[in-house]
Amino acid sequence: MGKVTCRYRLDGLQTEFTETNLREARYSSLPAGNYTFQVTCESAQPGQTISGASSFTVPPPWWQRWLTEIAGAGGVVLLVWGILWSRYRDRRENERLEQAVAERSAELARANLELQEASLSDPLTGIRNRRFFRSMIEADASQAVRAYRGSELYSRDHRDLIFFLVDIDHFKEVNDEYGHHAGDRVLVQIAQRLSSLVRESDFLIRWGGEEFLVVCRSADRGDGTLLASRILEAINSAEFDLGNERQLARSCSVGWAAFPWLSPAFSNLAVDEVLRLADRGLYLAKQHGRNQAVGLVPTTNTPTISAPIPNAPGTNVLTRPDKYCCLEQLLEDNLIREVRTAGGTASAAAG
Repeated sequence: MGKVTCRYRLDGLQTEFTETNLREARYSSLPAGNYTFQVTCESAQPGQTISGASSFTVPPPWWQRWLTEIAGAGGVVLLVWGILWSRYRDRRENERLEQAVAERSAELARANLELQEASLSDPLTGIRNRRFFRSMIEADASQAVRAYRGSELYSRDHRDLIFFLVDIDHFKEVNDEYGHHAGDRVLVQIAQRLSSLVRESDFLIRWGGEEFLVVCRSADRGDGTLLASRILEAINSAEFDLGNERQLARSCSVGWAAFPWLSPAFSNLAVDEVLRLADRGLYLAKQHGRNQAVGLVPTTNTPTISAPIPNAPGTNVLTRPDKYCCLEQLLEDNLIREVRTAGGTASAAAG
């Protein structure tokens, strides 16, 4: 038969064919995988060529298969856990950020509220100031005017505003003789006495210096004298503590007026003009000896002459809605009546 030459290759392990004269090829420790053994043999005689191929699989050992399965399962578990943890961490972070934003927003809201309260309050006495009065009075004035419109029954639903201007008598002497610190102590005590006197729905305003404004809301103007008497009594009832075991008695003067001052049917008197009336009452109280209250009220609450068509020939000025809009016009036509209330005797000074 002659000499035979063979060429072989283990596909999956080798890329080139190996030529040999041996009748077998050996491979040891093949890694796990799929293989194809290819062989071609030729004899010395031309045309004598034989080829063949055989495929086989080398499985991994059992311990490698078990570890692989465990590792795969563990990998899947770790992957799922990582995804869940990442989402949980992101959610917690978002919650933390939201909570931080909410807390910061609440702090800012509290700070803004404190600033707003500070801007509407008197720093010495802690009561409200003029700015607060201006921010609130428009709504109350509109409600008071509406109470006088409509049916007679509704008009008896008392919604008057009564303004009491309170000024401490001879307060300058306190500052001059005892010092401004003692004067501040007196102002704080006056605010406390007036606060205990007024209702929660009323306004107590530090009007300026030693002046205070008491605004009785939803009140009956017929009680103006009684309320003024209570204010006088509250100030006169006890001596003021000046500190260092010193005490001093002081009285006050009060001027008051009610809004609407006249029936809106024939008066356009604004809130500021009614405050001017109260201020004039305060001036009269001081002019007539202090320690008293003077209320300025209209001589009549209804027109004394039946009202013709406005601006018609022969119209009387008393019936014209645009006639009475300021204090001077009321004084000119003698439409103001004084109501006086005497104060009690202030406690004797001591110390």
